[in-house]
Amino acid sequence: MLQRLRARYHYWLGLAYRSRGNRSNDIASYQDAVGEFTQAIELNPTLAQAHFARGIMYWRELNDYERAIRDFTRALELNPRIADAYLNRGLSRVYGRLGTREEAIADFERYLELGKKGYWRIEAHNQIARLKKSAS
Repeated sequence: MLQRLRARYHYWLGLAYRSRGNRSNDIASYQDAVGEFTQAIELNPTLAQAHFARGIMYWRELNDYERAIRDFTRALELNPRIADAYLNRGLSRVYGRLGTREEAIADFERYLELGKKGYWRIEAHNQIARLKKSAS
């Protein structure tokens, strides 16, 4: 029980570092956030939110698409209902030029089944259209 609480503490601290990095565009804060998310995962490997949050840091802030995809995949193994993990894994595949076109399309389609956020639904549709157009 205590270990899970400590994991949550590091997860929330990671969110705070990410917020600080977003306000100041400070790479050190982003790296601190990754460190806290990693600590949370070490304390509770089943904390899907920590895997997801670290994946966000890797792809959006640190441009490490391979690690991002691994984290999103692990988050989805733990909780396949995290719609944003499908979207962000798809975007990581596209921007990192990793995986297949079909894998990215499948991620965006799954996001559309689960996701409710209007702007991101439009983005998922746009990504699918671009990927299908580039295949022809």
